[in-house]
Amino acid sequence: MQNRGSLGSVFHLMQLCDSALPVGGFSFSCALESAAEQGAVRDAATLEEYIRTVVSQTLRMDGVAALHAFRNSHNRDRLHSIDALLHSRKPSLEWRTMSCRMGRKLAELGAAILPCPDLDNWLGDITAGRTPGSYATTQGLLFSLCGAHEEELFTAVGYGTATMIAGAALRLLRVTHLDTQRIIFSLADLVERLYGEVSGWSLDKMEGFAPQVEILSSLHERGKQRMFMS
Repeated sequence: MQNRGSLGSVFHLMQLCDSALPVGGFSFSCALESAAEQGAVRDAATLEEYIRTVVSQTLRMDGVAALHAFRNSHNRDRLHSIDALLHSRKPSLEWRTMSCRMGRKLAELGAAILPCPDLDNWLGDITAGRTPGSYATTQGLLFSLCGAHEEELFTAVGYGTATMIAGAALRLLRVTHLDTQRIIFSLADLVERLYGEVSGWSLDKMEGFAPQVEILSSLHERGKQRMFMS
């Protein structure tokens, strides 16, 4: 474990935010595949609008859960409660599947690179089916054990969502790396504003209301020709 503010902590933060982190994010598009197929997202401008919508939705729900997991990282029962509540708030089967698969992969990774009882217990609980093991809950636990700040965790939740969609966009749309990087760069103010808005929320206030995204996700669940798992 690293002291807060140390260079080691920054190094670990960069590793955990790397888009190449092997937790399976490349397999998911956050319903962008359906959005592109339906013509709702077709160029850089509509892609930016879509990414901003999904990042906002994610930070108001997964971001809040991650913060609570971070603050209760040594309370196993509380982590289970946070995880169950987050899992139940996701209406789409594909989004729940994405969250749990990436959460388990992150727990396995965390247990391998940062051996400690808290991570071992968490991975054991996921494996035994005692908790869903959502990605955001696992992020909160791992970032706390790495000595990160909660603001860094919140930023990582938003950044990870944005880069996942941006990576999918390069395979689905006629946009360039310059387009996607400009969009990601522009999200800093949004993430900062949302942290100020939701950092004091209770779990009961978690929300993820984005009807169009949910409809697109449901269309993707029923689709037969798919490049991505969501």
